Amino acid sequence: MKNILDLLQVIISSILGCTILAVVLMFVLKIMFTLPFDLLAWVVKSLKRYTPKIGVSFFVWAVVLSLGLFALNTQISDVLQSFEQKEINPIYTFEYSENDAGDLAAFENTIQRNVSQSDFEILKKGVYSIADTLGCTPLIVYQVALSECALNPFAVHPLGCAAGWMQLTASGCSGLVLDGQSVTMTTVKAACENRDMSYIIRASNLYLLDRAKGKKIISVTDFYLLVFAPAFVGRNFESVLYEGYKNPSYYLNDGLDGYFVDGKGRIINIASHKDGRITVGELSLHVKRKTLYFLKKEKR
Repeated sequence: MKNILDLLQVIISSILGCTILAVVLMFVLKIMFTLPFDLLAWVVKSLKRYTPKIGVSFFVWAVVLSLGLFALNTQISDVLQSFEQKEINPIYTFEYSENDAGDLAAFENTIQRNVSQSDFEILKKGVYSIADTLGCTPLIVYQVALSECALNPFAVHPLGCAAGWMQLTASGCSGLVLDGQSVTMTTVKAACENRDMSYIIRASNLYLLDRAKGKKIISVTDFYLLVFAPAFVGRNFESVLYEGYKNPSYYLNDGLDGYFVDGKGRIINIASHKDGRITVGELSLHVKRKTLYFLKKEKR
């Protein structure tokens, strides 16, 4: 910039230089004031030239094209999703960690932005306590909470079928007693509405301990199973959790179907890979991909 300013000073120091500069400025001003209008005129002319004539044949072709696109919507969606997940925003399995201090800080910083400091301290104490009891890391608890409630401990499912830190359901509440009273969906939803962090965290931990039945839960897969399908804790990745397109347990969670790892270690989820079955392995890939995607955004 300094060199340009010095050159301008040299140019305007003589009448010849001023004349040359004036001519250049005239050309520049001419371009600035005429080019936008020329471009606009060209665009309008081009649109007129290439706009199809509205008539019977136009609507026939429009219908044929729309039906073709609809018939191929799954394939088109797969191509777009595959490109996005492989080239634009790839998530690799080797990036995943269950015990990284930086990842832990990212989760806790996000939660602190959404709740009061006193509520955060209650939540953090509860998370570290249940992690210590079950034998896993606090980071694993946060990762599963990300998938369950998007780190909002007061979240209520749009259908009203689940609520809270670990999205307790009516069946999940069954048999739980807290402060001398039965835990129900009504009490959990009320706690969410009143932002009663203590009740939400204690109820969630009570559920986890009840379902663990004394087992150690050391991996994110088993922790997610403890929340999602406790009977499958410890099963291999090929085990089928839910299946059947007409099965509510499947179609209410069909976003978990269609996961796989490609040859380069990227976690992929596309519609054409859905087979009407949700496996333990797919559940594991879901929570890992969601965790890594969250961390990429938080650490930018």
